[in-house]
Amino acid sequence: MSHLTTTQGGSVSALRRGDSSKVGSAPPSTDPDDGIGKGVWVACTDFSACESFPPIEVDYTAKGHWLEADKGLQGCKTYVSDPGDSKKAILYIYDVGGFCPQTYQGADILASQGYHVYAPDIFKGDYMDLKLMPTLSDDEKDAYRTKFRAGAGNLEAQREPFRQMIAQLRAKGYDKVGAAGFCWGGNIVALTPELDAHGMIHPGAQTNADAAEKLEHPTCLLPSQNEDEETMEGFHAVMKKKPFGDKCVLKWYKDSPHGWCASRADLNSEKGYAAFKDAFEVLAAFFKAVL
Repeated sequence: MSHLTTTQGGSVSALRRGDSSKVGSAPPSTDPDDGIGKGVWVACTDFSACESFPPIEVDYTAKGHWLEADKGLQGCKTYVSDPGDSKKAILYIYDVGGFCPQTYQGADILASQGYHVYAPDIFKGDYMDLKLMPTLSDDEKDAYRTKFRAGAGNLEAQREPFRQMIAQLRAKGYDKVGAAGFCWGGNIVALTPELDAHGMIHPGAQTNADAAEKLEHPTCLLPSQNEDEETMEGFHAVMKKKPFGDKCVLKWYKDSPHGWCASRADLNSEKGYAAFKDAFEVLAAFFKAVL
C-alpha cells in the first residue's frame, strides 16, 4: 500500500531529473496567479511506484490509441492508454475545454502505473472555447456558460451515460473501475457512487458534502486556489467519517490556478510544471493504495 507524507525542501530541478524522492516546497511566488510557490508538498513513500513514474514532458506526444465512436465508450470516441495486462481501469474525464496535450499525458501517466485508462469524448466535440472567454463581456460569458450547461455540459443529462461507461468497463472484465475527473469531470466523478475510487482535481461546487454523503469508496480531492474552501473542506469532512476515511485524501494547491492539471496547465513555468507533476504523483499514489 502506498502512503502519503508531507515533506519540505527539494527543488524543481530535482523534479525535472525525475527524482521523486526530493519533491518539496517550491520557491515563494511573487504572483498569486502564476502557479505554485508556497505550501507543503505531498510525496509518495512507495519508491517502487516513484521509480516507475515517467518524466513530465513539456511538448507531449500521446502514447495511447483511439477507439472510434462505434467502438468507444457509450458511442464516444475514446482515447485509450493500456500498456500491459490489467484488471483495473480508470475513466479519465477532461475539463470543459475538452482534449488537450495534458489530457493525453495525464492518462498515459496513470496507465504507466498499471491501469487501463479510458478518456471518452463525453462532450462529443462540443467543448467550451476557453480562448474565446476572455474576449467576451460579462453578459456574453454568462450566456455562453448557460448554453454549455444546457447542452453537452448538462451534468444531470450526462450522469446516466457516465454510469453506463462504468458498466461497460465492468462488462469487459475489469475487477475495479476508478475515475479521475478535472473541473466539470471532477463534478461528475463526485456524483457517481458506482465507482471504486474517485479522483477529483480542481472540481466545481457540485463536489460538496451532499455528494460525499452518497459515496461508498475512497476519494482524492485536489482543489486549486479558485475552489471554495468551505465546500471542499465540507466534502472531505464527510468522507473522513466513513469506514475508509483514512484512505481519503485532500491536498490543496492554493497557489495554483483552476485548471492547472488540464487545459490551463503551464508546463513551461517551473511552478506549473512542479504542481502538475506533484498532483499526478499524489493521484497515482492514491489509486495504488485503494484500487
